[in-house]
Amino acid sequence: YFIKLKYLFHGIYSGTVEYYDHKKNNSKESHIEKNTAKFTFNLNLGNKMIGTGSYKYIQTDDYGKYEFQVDEDDNNRIVVSYENTIPSGLANGYEIWEKTKPES
Repeated sequence: YFIKLKYLFHGIYSGTVEYYDHKKNNSKESHIEKNTAKFTFNLNLGNKMIGTGSYKYIQTDDYGKYEFQVDEDDNNRIVVSYENTIPSGLANGYEIWEKTKPES
């Protein structure tokens, strides 16, 4: 996936995440669908290594919460846990986001 992150002010970030999901279509052949989520993160100003946020998938009415922690050994890595709140509350897990140089 691809993440765009923009610093706004006072520890607040906004951005988008593009996910590529492998799905099965009616003919049972796999294809790839792209989902995009908008999100906002708020750093804990007392401890900038942790924070919270929220997300919404642009194509659907899925909303959820993020919590994140910066990897103390590598500040370019963020461990992000997520929990879907609307509609079902069933999706949860974690991802590791890592800063890389843009491809030219």
